Amino acid sequence: MPEINKTDLVLKALYDQRAKNGMIPIISTFKADKQELSIDELMLITEILQRARLAIFQNLPKGDRSGAITQGGIDFVLTNSFSKPGTSILKLLG
Repeated sequence: MPEINKTDLVLKALYDQRAKNGMIPIISTFKADKQELSIDELMLITEILQRARLAIFQNLPKGDRSGAITQGGIDFVLTNSFSKPGTSILKLLG
């Protein structure tokens, strides 16, 4: 799966967890969903999302990172996506 699609998946996972007001481990979440995400991909995705102020992240042991979505990230998920600009991530990923 291309990294651009994985970026949308990360934001969707963070969006889905927003009500719990906690940070979720990204690689562990991908594994639980039977998807692959390398540490290199995670580093790139978290850099993109932090730079755009869509999410915040903290380092975890063994190369994972935990993340939480920002209000800007919520707005982005509702109206846009990286893989298909102008289309809501929620519409793409249900």
